[in-house]
Amino acid sequence: MPTVDLDFGSVGKIPEGWFRLVCDKALYKPNKSKDGFIANLQMRLIDMPEEFEEFENLSIYDWPSFKLSARWKLQEVLGAFTGENWEEDGMQLEVECEEDCGEDSCPHQMVIPILKDATAVGLIYGKEFDGKVRANVKNYLPDDGTVEFGADMTE
Repeated sequence: MPTVDLDFGSVGKIPEGWFRLVCDKALYKPNKSKDGFIANLQMRLIDMPEEFEEFENLSIYDWPSFKLSARWKLQEVLGAFTGENWEEDGMQLEVECEEDCGEDSCPHQMVIPILKDATAVGLIYGKEFDGKVRANVKNYLPDDGTVEFGADMTE
């Protein structure tokens, strides 16, 4: 009978420090209270240093808000993943139908194409949520080669 190798030593552990992220998907969707919108970011860790290779492709999620009171984080995310300056008034962010249906009032999920497959560097830390430790991103920086990856928690 075939067997599957399983290692449980990293379960519940989160690498903490600066690491490269790739954004696999960014959805533009209503927030939970339906009074604004969020960018639902579905990311993962890539190019992990050897001592952290067990965390390669670890999924990380974030939900920066489009609301004015919390838009600072969205500004940081957009700047880090695009390498562009998101500080001007009147800027626009393209969103499109995930199914590319072409309808004016599209019933499908909306995606933020500029973030798809883009990379950034994130300061990763573990935070307990619903009794489990989850990976979170404290800060985002552009992936321009100036940040050394690893367990340096310097902000």
